[in-house]
Amino acid sequence: MPIYEFKCQECGERFEELLLPLQMQKMNKKRSNPLCPYCCSHKTKKQISAANGVVKGFNEKNGYSKVGG
Repeated sequence: MPIYEFKCQECGERFEELLLPLQMQKMNKKRSNPLCPYCCSHKTKKQISAANGVVKGFNEKNGYSKVGG
């Protein structure tokens, strides 16, 4: 799910917002950001946040065996 991190320029609080692709397109066209849930300001800025996920790969159980082993 596309979760974006924002920081309010009024109160300084950080918050996360779930924005679907259509919502992001509308937001970019209007050049507006979501409301801060703490002070209700529109002066919020999208932050760069670390990706969080699981990378799946091969291992001995699903077909990959160690070289020389």
